[in-house]
Amino acid sequence: MLDHEDVSMFQLNISARDHGFPRRVAYTRLTVNVVDINDNSPRFEYPIYNATVQENTNFGTFVTHIQASDADAGINAQLTYLIPSGLAESNFQINPNTGDISTNRTLDRESAGSWILTAYVKDGAYPALYDSTTVQITVLDVNDNAPVFQNPHYYLDVPENMAIDLFHTVVAEDPDSGLNGTITYSITGKCLMDLAKSDIPLRTVLAKRFVMSS
Repeated sequence: MLDHEDVSMFQLNISARDHGFPRRVAYTRLTVNVVDINDNSPRFEYPIYNATVQENTNFGTFVTHIQASDADAGINAQLTYLIPSGLAESNFQINPNTGDISTNRTLDRESAGSWILTAYVKDGAYPALYDSTTVQITVLDVNDNAPVFQNPHYYLDVPENMAIDLFHTVVAEDPDSGLNGTITYSITGKCLMDLAKSDIPLRTVLAKRFVMSS
């Protein structure tokens, strides 16, 4: 059985001899081209691609490149890449000729920290043959959120002569991740209190005259 992908062309040397005397001979060459048919599907290099992209980047930011190949020839090997419309909320687009994936809009990690796409490739034959791959995209955090306290102002009543002890805990939250979301607490200005994490113990026993003079 002939297979274009193994041997695409044969060249045969043919001779013809008569039976006279002297014998005469003639030569010709026969070239046989094995015509390709679309018997091979495109194939991606990897079943899964992993990529990262920072949040808040501009439209059209490069994310990753996917690559497929096709053992056929001619139009049967002309590949087109595509991502179905509406997939991953249309946050990503693909160059149909190169397989480059880029952002289609600004991403927000706090809304979605990762996306999973199914990308396809098809050849140029009719009917076309397809292959698919999975693209896992992680959205990297940038420090675009400030910490927020649960309340903008706290009012506390503390008895005088109170022993050194924990009397209140303030809590702030930051929707960012990693170091961007790690919070350190401190007290600014003059105060007779220490701060260890978010626990506020009295450094000294408050005197009534200090409370009133403040």
